[in-house]
Amino acid sequence: MKKLALILLLTIGIGVIFYFKFVIQPGVATPGVSSRQEDASSLERVDAIDFSFQDLDGNKYKLSDFKGKVIILNIRFRKCGACAIEADLLEEFYSQIAANDAVELVAVFEGEPAEVISKYIETIDVKFPVYLDPIGISAYKYRVNVYPSSFIIDKKFKISAGVKGVLDWSSSDVADYLERLVNE
Repeated sequence: MKKLALILLLTIGIGVIFYFKFVIQPGVATPGVSSRQEDASSLERVDAIDFSFQDLDGNKYKLSDFKGKVIILNIRFRKCGACAIEADLLEEFYSQIAANDAVELVAVFEGEPAEVISKYIETIDVKFPVYLDPIGISAYKYRVNVYPSSFIIDKKFKISAGVKGVLDWSSSDVADYLERLVNE
C-alpha cells in the first residue's frame, strides 16, 4: 500500500512539474484575438522576438524585415492535421489581404527541407507565401507547443495577440482586430 501511495505521489509530482515547465509559458504574451470592442493599443504588449528563416528559393529573411507592417506569424508543421485544416482558411484569408501592403502573412514551416515543403505546398495548392525554419528556431523562441500557433505583431514589432490552434481567419473579429492595428 505504501508503495502504491509513493508511486501515486511521484506521478502527481511529475505531472505538476510538467505542467509548470511546458504548459504555462511565462514571458510570452498571447492574449488571443478578442471580440470585445476595446482599443487594441490598450493591451499590454511585449517585444516580438526576431529570428531568421528562408523562402522556398533559399532567400534569407528575418522577422524584423517586416517591421512597420502588421505581421501575422503563423508557425506550422507539415504533418500536423490541424495545420492542414487551417491552410484552407489561411488561403482564403490571404486572398483578401494580399493587396494590403500594411499586413504581412509569414507562414513558417518547421523542421523540414525546402524540397519536402515544396511538394507538400503543391498538393494542398496554397498561394500564400511559405517560409522555412528547418531547425525549429521560431518554435523555440516563441515557445510553441501547439501547431499551428499564430502571433499577431503590430507595426512597432510588439506581440499584440496569439492563438494556439486553428483560427477562423475569415471571422469578422479577426478582420476588425487587424484593421485596428493597421490604423494605429
